[in-house]
Amino acid sequence: LAGLDGSAARVIERLSTCAELGDADFPDFVVLLDVSSCGSDDRSLQEARLAADLRHQMPEEYATAVDRLYRRIEREALPEAEDSDGLTFEDMLAVFEIDSKAALFPVPVRSNRVASPIPTEDVGRLAEAVRQAEGGRLIVHGDAGVGKTTTLALLESALPPGSIVVSYDCFGDGAYLDPAEGRHLAHQALLQVINELALKGLRPFLLKAPTVPVELWRVFRDRVAEAASALENDGRLLVLAFDAADNA
Repeated sequence: LAGLDGSAARVIERLSTCAELGDADFPDFVVLLDVSSCGSDDRSLQEARLAADLRHQMPEEYATAVDRLYRRIEREALPEAEDSDGLTFEDMLAVFEIDSKAALFPVPVRSNRVASPIPTEDVGRLAEAVRQAEGGRLIVHGDAGVGKTTTLALLESALPPGSIVVSYDCFGDGAYLDPAEGRHLAHQALLQVINELALKGLRPFLLKAPTVPVELWRVFRDRVAEAASALENDGRLLVLAFDAADNA
């Protein structure tokens, strides 16, 4: 306290009295104390910004989601939560009434990938075809077993550095025949691709998809356009590949 002016010293003395910590623990407490958010926007504005963020992730339920999140954080600050390890990913899923991480990725890739694939000329040809594709759309076909899926798995390495390929597995190692998978349904496919984009750090996760199909398609269109635009600014490409689309 000797190096502080009178006003600052009084603040520290008062803080020490209120904290009721010993001489050994109080300095550690002061080091960890973060008051950088003091004087920030009032709570109503913070709540509005939180609602705006959640609207991107839960378009139809963001208002109730804000309330549930606030109440969960409040409980974490109560004395009975003293031994809590903090909020986990699973806690957040529960707050937003999501069963599990699998609900965010309902139809993952199931195709068996070659452990050490050998690149062929087809990889470079496909990359060039993608770059030259009119309107950004391309259909690639080939006989069964020629290596279409393996070529697709290597495509990203042949594109400009930093390009991203998000592949949707329509075949699913035969799971497309399982009605419980819903691999052929637009709702499942769009949610899977949107959240694959989020895993790549391109757009926010979509925690709850809109129930109205046209709204989900709008979200998909906007997310893809925004992600592609962000990559194109640096000369990179975004490729959405639907593997074995004839099974969809």
